[in-house]
Amino acid sequence: MGGRNIFAAENGIIAGIRLSGSLPDGVGQEGLLGDVSPQLSRFLQRLEKAAKDESVRGVLLSIQSPQLGRARVSELRDSIQHIRAAGKPIVAHLISGEPLDYSVAAACDRIVMPPAATLAITGVRTEVTFYKGLLDRLGIQAEILQVGEFKGAGEPLTRDSMSPQLRKQYEVFVGDLFEQMVEWRRRCKQTCGRS
Repeated sequence: MGGRNIFAAENGIIAGIRLSGSLPDGVGQEGLLGDVSPQLSRFLQRLEKAAKDESVRGVLLSIQSPQLGRARVSELRDSIQHIRAAGKPIVAHLISGEPLDYSVAAACDRIVMPPAATLAITGVRTEVTFYKGLLDRLGIQAEILQVGEFKGAGEPLTRDSMSPQLRKQYEVFVGDLFEQMVEWRRRCKQTCGRS
């Protein structure tokens, strides 16, 4: 996340905010020797400031391959909704179309992309690598204490494939991620009027 640019508009200013890099949690350290990497809390404060500042007439959010997880995407989408609720248009400039980047952009009023950009909405998936065969060849035996039927975190070290319980856990997890994407799209369709 770089800086914030202000563009002049006829009736006010357009706040240009760049979303890139990682956005660690926490408040960071201020001062000369403080943390130079942007913090999620500071980025959200910038969005809230744009929502409340009466001289800001709109926001251009440039999304440049940020490193986001689903929780951060949800927080960003909520902040974007505050800007929209304040009656200010927000336009997403999407540099690449990864699923989570698109999820942030979809909360905005409009999405613009360069002609050569690619939108890659691939859905959700997960995979598990099992190491028991490798450990056997190396003469190493993993000692895992499994307490409970659905406590399979150690299975990749002790099995060659998923147990039915671990498979069920992953199916539920991936199903939840998919439902979250569908819900984001549904909310976007309701609030933005896009399909």
